Amino acid sequence: MIQLEFGKLKKQIEYLDSERNNDKTIIAALQNKLENLDTENTTLRTRLADMESEITRLNTLMAKLEQFEMEVSGLRTETAKQAESLKIPPRSIHALRETRPGN
Repeated sequence: MIQLEFGKLKKQIEYLDSERNNDKTIIAALQNKLENLDTENTTLRTRLADMESEITRLNTLMAKLEQFEMEVSGLRTETAKQAESLKIPPRSIHALRETRPGN
């Protein structure tokens, strides 16, 4: 009977030892995965910070471009007004040609 209990205990110890080894393997794999995720997380945070900086830079450029476009539009309007004020009626042009010396 003692031998039966001893055999049973031995099998139980072997089983528990096997489970312990499996748990060690799983823990090691999980630790490795965690380290990889930590490295990836650091890399992604750096990329995110770079992208945020780039977005800020692009937003600044967009604001400057919009201001430039407004200034160009204002200059076009002003130029159009000046051109309109300088226009000479077609009859006057014809009259000027006739009164030029050499005609």
